[in-house]
Formats: sequence, structure tokens, C-alpha cells
Amino acid sequence: MDKLAPIDTMIDWESLRPIVKELYRNDTDKGVKPNIDEIVMIKALFLQNTYSCYDEVMKRELYNRNDFRNFLHYPKIIPDSRTIWLFRG
Repeated sequence: MDKLAPIDTMIDWESLRPIVKELYRNDTDKGVKPNIDEIVMIKALFLQNTYSCYDEVMKRELYNRNDFRNFLHYPKIIPDSRTIWLFRG
């Protein structure tokens, strides 16, 4: 059973986007890494905190666990450990 599915519908993730958008620099136009959606990043931090994962472990879990990928709605780009670390900072 996917324990994350009910949580996904309980929280209005989109209401957090305007708050995070002000704080999150995602400058793909300058030739750095591709943009990662703010909601994907918020959810990745939520998972990281919930499951007490280090950045490297979180990256691996986001790639390997179907329940995590489903929770993120199968994004085209999965955040790597450095992106998670920078977003949290």
C-alpha cells in the first residue's frame, strides 16, 4: 500500500509555490542545470525529512522507489543531492 498517496491529497502543495518561488533561484537561462519544479523540490524535502535521509540517500531513493516517484508525480528531472542541498540551504 502506498502510504504517501493520502498525504499528497491532504496538502495543498500549490499554495506553497508563491512562497518558495521568491526564495528559490533556478537560473537555467544562465547555462546551469535544468529547472526543477518548486513543488517537486518541496516534496523531495518533505520526503527527506519524513524518512530521515541524507542528500545522497535521498537522491538514490527518488530514483529507486516507486512510491517516492509517484508522490512527485513522475517528474522528468529528479533532483540530485547537490540540488537538494542547495534548495534546503
